[in-house]
Amino acid sequence: MKKNVVLKLSGLSTEGLINLGNTIVEKMTGNGNFPTPPVSMTDLEKAVNDLTTAYATAKFSRSKVEFEKVRTLKADLNSVLEQEAEYVDWIAKGDVAIILSAGMNVNKTPQRHPAPSQVTDLVGVFTGIPGTILLRWKRSAYSKMFQVFMTTTPDVAQSWKLIDTITTRRLMVENVASSTKFYFKVVPVNAAGVGPDSEIAEAIAA
Repeated sequence: MKKNVVLKLSGLSTEGLINLGNTIVEKMTGNGNFPTPPVSMTDLEKAVNDLTTAYATAKFSRSKVEFEKVRTLKADLNSVLEQEAEYVDWIAKGDVAIILSAGMNVNKTPQRHPAPSQVTDLVGVFTGIPGTILLRWKRSAYSKMFQVFMTTTPDVAQSWKLIDTITTRRLMVENVASSTKFYFKVVPVNAAGVGPDSEIAEAIAA
């Protein structure tokens, strides 16, 4: 039976959330199982450190303003950890050892849902900013994350390169050659599997 990631964030104290965040940073940093997490370990570590500092300040000052800042930072860290959990779920595909290697626990009763449907309305938008292209698309049913691929030779299957794995429905592609036509496709994923490729979109970098 497959087992999915479980974090139980709602039941964690501030100290517990900080400890969990530190554990995940330690376990996922340099972990070859997770090459493209949706939030970098540097950004995750910063979110944990910001909460740690704010909580220490609030406990010392007993200020309502400082405790409100703690609540905001806890919500931010919760959101980041949920994104990382979705990513680990997708990578692990029920493999307990991979899930544990991320510093996360497993759930013996995972949610059952189908693989995601095809992404639609993928477009590349001219930004006017040199070396950039903005991609947008509609979320497909059951999708949790999106793999974005790019090429300049769409008819060559081996030329498609994975450039990012994200949870949002837009991506600013940066550091590409100006006045060059690029082709893109988006593949939706979730814990159940990978959905079909989107239609190919093309755009010219500013």
